[in-house]
Amino acid sequence: MKDEKSKNTGRIQVGDYYLAPESESSARAAALLPTKGSENASSILGSIVLPAAKQPVGEKDKNYLPSSASEWIVHVELDQPKELPVPSIDEIFGKEWRSKGGRNVTIYGKDARTGLWAFLISADGPKSVTALQFAWPYFARWTGDTVTTKSGTYEARLKEVESGMRQFGRAKVHTEVQPSAAQQRSERLSEVSEQFDQQITLVLRVPPGRAFSGREVWDVMLCLGLHWGDMDCFHWQNHSDVGGDFFFSVSTPPPPGYFLPEEIAANRVTVGDLVFGYSLPRSPAPATIYERMFAATEYVQRRLGGTIQTETGSTPDLNATLNQIRSMVQELEALGFAPGSEQALRFF
Repeated sequence: MKDEKSKNTGRIQVGDYYLAPESESSARAAALLPTKGSENASSILGSIVLPAAKQPVGEKDKNYLPSSASEWIVHVELDQPKELPVPSIDEIFGKEWRSKGGRNVTIYGKDARTGLWAFLISADGPKSVTALQFAWPYFARWTGDTVTTKSGTYEARLKEVESGMRQFGRAKVHTEVQPSAAQQRSERLSEVSEQFDQQITLVLRVPPGRAFSGREVWDVMLCLGLHWGDMDCFHWQNHSDVGGDFFFSVSTPPPPGYFLPEEIAANRVTVGDLVFGYSLPRSPAPATIYERMFAATEYVQRRLGGTIQTETGSTPDLNATLNQIRSMVQELEALGFAPGSEQALRFF
């Protein structure tokens, strides 16, 4: 949100904006605008029944481990000695090694004291370990080093871990995915990211020569049961432990690009198109959510006018899109990335 007064409030400042806790944002909006819509249309969205998530584990009893769906893992079982101090491991597999063969690697250690897996190097990490796991992402667009294309890279990584461990004594070093298969999965996941890492979107185009009133938009979103908040946009919140924080969100292209309560309350906001969307791979129920989002867009259209289109400007076909979504869900599940799962959230 924008900090118009630029006061030193202890918030995290990012240019002309700052990051505020949800409670502060909600209170700020409630002081200026209605907190309930002019009618209750929340039945359009209803509720979504999701599979129960695993029971949360206390921090003291939690294992931190890599994901075999998105990371290539080299396992190390210590033989002699049975236990190694973390500082000595970091001397061999530290910054210098990471800048070369260990680039993008994450190392996990089995705490000798608790028997739990943890990040090898962290503020409250283990002091000594009885086993190790080295994990490289098959595909990591955010690192700038995405697809491993050089022949023999995975084989070289395996040999580097074996060579480093020989400096400590005897250890069994192995991987469940052989280097040649890892190379193939790396290339496949680069295609998967491009194919599936996308937003499912509907656009309510504003009528020609018009704009949507900020106050009318605020009211219709509240009527649906959407919540204003993160990134100054509206969201259908996901209160479960499965999938992302929101089932779908509603934004508007610039200007203004967001919905500021202060500006709306002062009648200084009119917006163009309204964009409804969500991430398919991060969604816990992609087809169901699309149906509800479609119905929500139709409700907003009845209230405000405009034309419902796809992102490319075509008329949406509900059944055809649902079939496409279900097909993509099946493909993601076959690859080990069920939409909304922990594996999908870590990869996409």
